[in-house]
Amino acid sequence: MPDARGSASADVLVVFGITGDLARVMTFRSLYRLERRGLLDCPIVGVAVDDLTVDHLRAHARECIEGTGETIDNEVFARFAARLSYVSGDFTDAATYERVGAAISAACGHGGGDATGGAGGGGDARGDAGGGGDATVR
Repeated sequence: MPDARGSASADVLVVFGITGDLARVMTFRSLYRLERRGLLDCPIVGVAVDDLTVDHLRAHARECIEGTGETIDNEVFARFAARLSYVSGDFTDAATYERVGAAISAACGHGGGDATGGAGGGGDARGDAGGGGDATVR
């Protein structure tokens, strides 16, 4: 639905490769700057093969942003970090995309879920990065 500026807001932003080089040098910094300006208004679901928790992703995001020379405002970063959730999985495995779908549903407040109870708000839906397996929630 369009906002007052005539643009539509997203329900959720999914970033594939959230632990990669592009995210390290550009994506995290750009998203942080959008948060600082009050222009980021959706949850962010990060997807990568790395076996991380959402807390590790948040720490990684902070390190990446600081690594670009950006000065961190702790209140702004806390808002940004609260938007992050994480799905781990092999991009060639269909089960990864099922977990991404569950994380999107959870981030949008539609319940969502998976075989182990779903990805809760701010949590992460994690599975075996080496080729499927079960999804666990932390």
